[in-house]
Amino acid sequence: MQKSWRSINDLYYSKPTQDQKQKSADTDEEQPEKKDDPEIRLVEGKWIAYSSGFQFNKKCTARVKVEFLKKTQRRKIMIKTFVEFDGEIENLGQDVEAFAEDDGIAETDVTLFYGEKFYQALKENLSAKCTYIFKAKSNVAADEIESEPLKMTGSAELPCVEINLEIDPHDISTCDDKYTLFSTDAQRTYSSTLTVKDDCVQGDIFTTLRFKDLHENLNYTLKIDPGADGQVYTLFENIPFKQLKD
Repeated sequence: MQKSWRSINDLYYSKPTQDQKQKSADTDEEQPEKKDDPEIRLVEGKWIAYSSGFQFNKKCTARVKVEFLKKTQRRKIMIKTFVEFDGEIENLGQDVEAFAEDDGIAETDVTLFYGEKFYQALKENLSAKCTYIFKAKSNVAADEIESEPLKMTGSAELPCVEINLEIDPHDISTCDDKYTLFSTDAQRTYSSTLTVKDDCVQGDIFTTLRFKDLHENLNYTLKIDPGADGQVYTLFENIPFKQLKD
């Protein structure tokens, strides 16, 4: 049987019109996701001091004023804290939540941590200055807001801790002992090594060591190297500063 031959005209192809092209393009484009109307408006952020005032490494209150645009039970506010020093802003890694009450006020406690760069600066200049801010946002608010600035000046010594050891500093076998306190964060931000010569309480049979310039928001490990008398050992490990202080 003889096969029939089809020309290109038999494929029923037609060139798309301009309107058809435009319609196809409109369909292929990702349509923007429709957002719900905001239910609240974040008005302002303020710092509120405790009765003892604003102090480094101490708690204060972050307050956000909220305007309700409609009746809603979704009142959670997310807050992040930052410290600015020498033109750089550092995230303090302190993410907290607050909930707006019927009066439109949301409050939560935050700690005024030093921040790494400001902490290092205070070692050389106790009158160094920094500025704290917090940022607040909500899933049902249109915009994020930034708080009023809180300016702080370093005016006191950085935190220290005294560790009392049942080691006689007058025992000749302890003269080559080394005591290293270090922070357990990934960067090992803090490390200090003392000896029995640093005993800060004279006249007893204990070795009292004062480690200075600690971060209150870090954990610490103390290792003891007994020198010729033995192997390095750990006295305590990954202990929060507050527990050391207590």
